[in-house]
Amino acid sequence: MQEDANTNADNTNSNPGKLQDTSRSAAIADMQQKIQIEEISPGLYRATTEKSAYIIEYDMNKCIGAASCAAIAPLTFFMNEENKAQIQEDVPDFDEDDVIMAAAQSCPVFAIKIIDKASGEVLFPIE
Repeated sequence: MQEDANTNADNTNSNPGKLQDTSRSAAIADMQQKIQIEEISPGLYRATTEKSAYIIEYDMNKCIGAASCAAIAPLTFFMNEENKAQIQEDVPDFDEDDVIMAAAQSCPVFAIKIIDKASGEVLFPIE
């Protein structure tokens, strides 16, 4: 009888682990649906979220590591180990649009372009 109880206890212990793995996978899939990032050419990225009216176009090749974008919009940008800005992937959502615009405007080398998602018009930098 005790052996049966131990077997049931083992099954009970293994199920919560599987549930946690499943819920973690679902959370990651949910984040991936909200944030879309695409490398359109080497070092050139396009990103947006469901709620954002913007498409962010970021050119890592232009980045000089000033870090102002990451300081202003930490849910959108972070500094990698090479001291280059990188777009966040593991966050539930990016910063608000006005914060993202401020981050783009703070970049001294214009490595961040902001495009209106609805019209395709470049909002910053104005060319």
